[in-house]
Amino acid sequence: MQRGSAVVFLSMVALCSAPRDALAQGRRGSREKTEKGDKAKADDAKAQAGATPDKSDAEISKVEKLYAELEYEQAAALGHALIDKGGLSHEELVRVLRLVALSHAGHDQEEGAREAFVSLLGYEPDYQVDPNLGPRVTTPFFSARGFWRGQAQRPGLDLTADVKSSTGGVIRLNLRDPLHVAKSGTVSFRWAGAGDFEAKPLDSLDTSSVEVSAAPPGASRLEYFAVVLDAKRNEVFEAGSARAPKTQIFERSAAHADEKPAFYKNPIVIGTAAAVVVVAAVTVGYFLLRDRTPTSASLSPTPFCANGAAPAPCN
Repeated sequence: MQRGSAVVFLSMVALCSAPRDALAQGRRGSREKTEKGDKAKADDAKAQAGATPDKSDAEISKVEKLYAELEYEQAAALGHALIDKGGLSHEELVRVLRLVALSHAGHDQEEGAREAFVSLLGYEPDYQVDPNLGPRVTTPFFSARGFWRGQAQRPGLDLTADVKSSTGGVIRLNLRDPLHVAKSGTVSFRWAGAGDFEAKPLDSLDTSSVEVSAAPPGASRLEYFAVVLDAKRNEVFEAGSARAPKTQIFERSAAHADEKPAFYKNPIVIGTAAAVVVVAAVTVGYFLLRDRTPTSASLSPTPFCANGAAPAPCN
């Protein structure tokens, strides 16, 4: 009897724990699917840029695997190590910070998760978490978002070009970095069809600009982008990229096309000159081709009397 009761009890325990195990497995599968999707997107982006997944990508995949296996503490530690190692692209940095924040949250380290979310939102202000992940994730995330709402400005990087094809110009950069993590940066540009990007370092990160030379013959599009690095040479801010640069298109393709045309190329001047030539040609033709045969009036004029009377033959 006691043995039968024990069997029934163990069966009930198994039935109660089964939903939890299934739920954990479902969450793990969902996370694995999400991380694989993120990795696939990163690999596609690198393929479009002409690159192959590198060592950093392999190390990030390890973080993703640890996170998917619910090894949150190890995932967070490895993620921090990758950020400290440096050299991450902006896309990779955002990817790692996301994993670090979620791993801290999964390990019930709310303050660590909040700090990671603050950094993540500083580099990717539009990032959102899945509300289905629960309060362990959403609480530090909303706290981090509240931090940024209290700041005077939204972090980011603006890039504008004031360039003419005939004379060149400048590309201006405006960086908003409330956390003061930016240490250096470059602006890269090229006239489309004229070769590789030319990278110029920035003299100042507050409000800086770089000069652009005039367009070569036939160029009609300027492509440009900017990258700002932290002390570890991670790309913390970017505006455009080598595979998706910002562009400025000019109406005419030839260099110096935006200069005013010479006066003799003005359509009004050309039309007036043509009219004068036509009138002159008609006038000259009239005098050269007119009939020069004498008329009867010029051969036999009618005589008049000396007394001024009406015309009549004189006696």
